Amino acid sequence: SDRSAEVAKKLGGQIIVNVQADHLGITRRDYDDVLKIMLSDHKIKYATIAKKIDSEMQLYDANRVKVLLDNKDDAIWFSRYPLPYLQGIDDSLLNHFEFFYHIGVYFFRRPALLKYKGWPQGRYEKAESLEQLRILENHQRIKVYKTKSRVFSIDIPEDLRFLKKIVLK
Repeated sequence: SDRSAEVAKKLGGQIIVNVQADHLGITRRDYDDVLKIMLSDHKIKYATIAKKIDSEMQLYDANRVKVLLDNKDDAIWFSRYPLPYLQGIDDSLLNHFEFFYHIGVYFFRRPALLKYKGWPQGRYEKAESLEQLRILENHQRIKVYKTKSRVFSIDIPEDLRFLKKIVLK
């Protein structure tokens, strides 16, 4: 996102989309829907995409960044650890709570992106190695769009081998 801010300084634009390209399957409709939300509500400065977690493997995979949402689908927090902690649960956590993981796509209003670039990295951003925490640490909200698209996350070599098996079938 820091590099996106450098490009935005030179190229301009009203809404900047930073595609991290490690999540395959996000559709044109997903992008269009987030842009429509941002264009209809000018208070939204930052937005991103999330997908419902449907397996224990995803839930406990530190490469799948989890996002906590409030009742308006704004991000409360991002973590590599499953949050919230569900006390006293003996079976699958997925039977008791809807967990979501973050898709590596960011939408910024240009002035907000330039402001982001000016903020120093915060302690939580450094601790989790998650750049979006810089936004939350600076008391800004991030609107989260929930996709139903089939998404494949490529974070480690095993993910790529798995995807190749599916595609080459």
